[in-house]
Amino acid sequence: MVCTPTPQEGPFRELCEVNAAARRFLDQYNVEHETDWEPLGPDIRIVVSPCAVPLRSAWTIDHAEKSVLVSCRRTNASAYERKWELSVQVVGETLQQHYFIQDAARRFVRQENSKRHAHWIALEPSGAPMVPKCAIPLSVQWQAHNYGQSVYVVCSKAVKTAWGKERWRVKVPVV
Repeated sequence: MVCTPTPQEGPFRELCEVNAAARRFLDQYNVEHETDWEPLGPDIRIVVSPCAVPLRSAWTIDHAEKSVLVSCRRTNASAYERKWELSVQVVGETLQQHYFIQDAARRFVRQENSKRHAHWIALEPSGAPMVPKCAIPLSVQWQAHNYGQSVYVVCSKAVKTAWGKERWRVKVPVV
């Protein structure tokens, strides 16, 4: 979505204001925590009523991904909805994308299934892992040799960040 510095009219005015609120929230967070979060913008298929009060922003988990929840507590009196909330997806250049963690676990479990003639399925990682991007290919191993319960997706060398660890592991349940 392309927003002018101050959108005056048009269908995207409110969405541009939502994106600007998410950006202000992330800019403040980035300064305090030395991170590099950027908003990807709200879903442009959504239409919201103009907000009569300042927008609020906070972290939230949306579809197992970290995002910024921008909320309006009171819209204009004539609006159909008196309040609303929109989730704004975020990305950071130094953040390991959730998809790659999940994909590594699924590939590992598929290989184990063919070796052991099993039918395990890798689920979503517990919570929404926020870990630095891995500098080398991810590895996967069973948790403490408890086959079929959970695996660890492991990064033994992450990119250098001010907020992250040099290495990490994320637990992924297996059923």
